[in-house]
Amino acid sequence: MNKQKQGFNDPKTLLAIALTFVVFMGWQTYLSKKYPDAYKKKSAKETEQQVNQADDSKAVASATINIRRKGEKLVVDGQNTDGESETVDSSVEKLEKTFSFKNDIWSFDVSSKGMSVGNIVIYKFNKVATKPYKFANDENIYPTKINGELLDFEIVQNDKDFVGTAFYKGKKIEKIFKINTDLYTLSTELKFNKADFGDFKISHDLSSKVEDPKKAVFFLPAFDRNELFIKASDDSERKVLVSKEEMDEPRKYKNVLLTSLGDHYFSTSIINKGKISPEVSFRQNNKVLNISVDYLFSELVDVSSIEYDLFLGPKKVDLLPKISPEMPEIVNFSYLGFIARPILRGLNFFYGIFGNYGIAVIVLTFLIRLLILPLAVSSFKSMKKMQVIQPELKRIKEKYKDQPQLINQKTMAIMKDNKVNPLGGCLPMLLQLPIFFAFYRGLSESVDLYQAPFAGWITDLSKMDPYFILPVLSMAGMVIHQLVTPSTMDKAQKRMMMVMPVVFGALFVTLPSALTLYMAVSTWFGIGQHAIFLRDKKVVA
Repeated sequence: MNKQKQGFNDPKTLLAIALTFVVFMGWQTYLSKKYPDAYKKKSAKETEQQVNQADDSKAVASATINIRRKGEKLVVDGQNTDGESETVDSSVEKLEKTFSFKNDIWSFDVSSKGMSVGNIVIYKFNKVATKPYKFANDENIYPTKINGELLDFEIVQNDKDFVGTAFYKGKKIEKIFKINTDLYTLSTELKFNKADFGDFKISHDLSSKVEDPKKAVFFLPAFDRNELFIKASDDSERKVLVSKEEMDEPRKYKNVLLTSLGDHYFSTSIINKGKISPEVSFRQNNKVLNISVDYLFSELVDVSSIEYDLFLGPKKVDLLPKISPEMPEIVNFSYLGFIARPILRGLNFFYGIFGNYGIAVIVLTFLIRLLILPLAVSSFKSMKKMQVIQPELKRIKEKYKDQPQLINQKTMAIMKDNKVNPLGGCLPMLLQLPIFFAFYRGLSESVDLYQAPFAGWITDLSKMDPYFILPVLSMAGMVIHQLVTPSTMDKAQKRMMMVMPVVFGALFVTLPSALTLYMAVSTWFGIGQHAIFLRDKKVVA
């Protein structure tokens, strides 16, 4: 007989399902009556309390990472489960505490971990509607370590200082930050009893990402760069950092006076102030630079404190000498610093009068052009005289073309008779170049121009002209200047010289607008100067 498949239509199956449902619901009813609290709906407040309890439990677990067992008794943070006290384990990691300082000039955080500094923001230089400057270090900088072990400090914060106390193997160490807002420094002192430690090392380190700078053009500096500067008692090193560099071994300097890591306008520096000088080592692995400032103590070193200034601020030329004699060197003026620094002081002087750095650049450009006017007049006179005797010199070259020695003799005789100095045209121009380059270099390094507005479309003199108006004015001025300047060059040389303004103008397009403003003003001043010379018969004579 064939059996028919009934599936869920089978009465026995339906009866089994119904009985299962009745038993389940009956069991749930029984449990809810026996344990009513477990089945009561939780309120929002109760839920929040449970979440907070869970968070507190996580915090306790984080604070008691080092859990030990003693026999069958669980010991946590120096307390065992049956109420017997235990000595606190010195390796227990404490929770990090952060203390903040802020005023109208700057702000920063101080961490209990090594009493390091982080989240550094400078407010004074956001002169336009942009964010204030924030230091780019990802981690807190220069924490204090002993023999490689990070110290945990208990910190007390006052209005103008932070006082921290830590223990290493039961021995006390005190660290003090004294805040000097005017100098952007934290005057730091570490106090300890040297006899408690024997031979040991106190270290402060810094890790930073490396960003590639904008490329330099000829004598021009690289902009938006990362730069490391180390000044030791008998040596120094300045290094513009690029990301594609890997060092097999760290580079080391002894008896270091100053260690500075910064970008184009701002710096993080350690300036030694105590009786013992540190050893500094640094190593770069592509985009990460690691610096370590180490103080080495032995029986021969009779010192019980470390003193240094931690500088976290702008590279202002009038500010840096007040911190230490070495600090002005963190500004990279190249070999033209002895000229660039007075020029920047003049820039700040005129800013104090006009209240606008763009106007200060224009006034200072005019003043410098007037100061070197005697050199320009001398150069113009010499070139004009050379232009007058040029037909005669050309005739001599054609007449004695097979006798070069005789050509030289005749040329010198003609110049002597006409009182023309062969170097008279180019020498005054060469004497002007260091002044122009120093002015250019000084403007490029001046943090005072950072986010400083000028007028109209120029809202930040440290950034490029967004509409390229100033570079175009510079190029046009260079072309006209070539046309009005007396020259003894042939037509081919003149055509070549006419190309140069276009080349230079294209290169200068991305430069900060303060520099292109200087170039435009200086070039058009030169055009006006030559126009006056050409009309003044005394100058031409």
